[in-house]
Amino acid sequence: METVVKYVCDDSGRKEAVILPIREYEKLMDKLDELDAIKEYDRAKTKEMTFRPLNQVMEDVGKYRKKSK
Repeated sequence: METVVKYVCDDSGRKEAVILPIREYEKLMDKLDELDAIKEYDRAKTKEMTFRPLNQVMEDVGKYRKKSK
């Protein structure tokens, strides 16, 4: 199925906007989300990772929750 794309032009005929079917828009947005996730993953791989014991993390979360009340 061929995608029909429509353009919105100004008085001079210059393209200013695009109108496309909602399915094509949703596919495009999904691809952008996927690309963003890939970029974030790549960024995360370059950072040095540190780990803490779960009980220490849970203790910190508890302290944070008490402060934010």
